[in-house]
Amino acid sequence: MEEKMIYVPYGDFVDGVMARADLDSIRAIITKGTGYCSEDIKAVLGLPAEKEDAGSD
Repeated sequence: MEEKMIYVPYGDFVDGVMARADLDSIRAIITKGTGYCSEDIKAVLGLPAEKEDAGSD
């Protein structure tokens, strides 16, 4: 099956590529454990949520 082509202004394309690179960098920082991130942001980035211990009070 052939992929459909869409046409976007070059500036928008470059902005999209840069945004993707930024998200990949943020995802790597969080995955390696060198930066704090809320569970909500992890969900947006498609990262697994950390499980909390139900027995620890």
